[in-house]
Amino acid sequence: MITLNEYEEELKGKASHFVKSFTIPIFKNRNGKAILHGSGILYKNKESFYIISAYHVFDDGINNLYIPSKDTIVGASGRLYFPKNVNMNKGDELDIAVL
Repeated sequence: MITLNEYEEELKGKASHFVKSFTIPIFKNRNGKAILHGSGILYKNKESFYIISAYHVFDDGINNLYIPSKDTIVGASGRLYFPKNVNMNKGDELDIAVL
């Protein structure tokens, strides 16, 4: 029989592994170095892949953003979707975007 604390630690480990399998880091190129800029959730629908993240991660566009692909990182590409008229400087509350 395991203790409640042991069971809790086991659940934390399983949950952490599960979350990591859907979370993707988003990097920005700063002076030739890949710097962690944010993260997103990887979502697959049929044969298409999407990254759901906060709008402010993409507020400068995607031209300078990179994501992992197999054993390297590649430039982010695709179409960026976000709510119309988002202005983070005005405190808009809906901070979401989909790539």
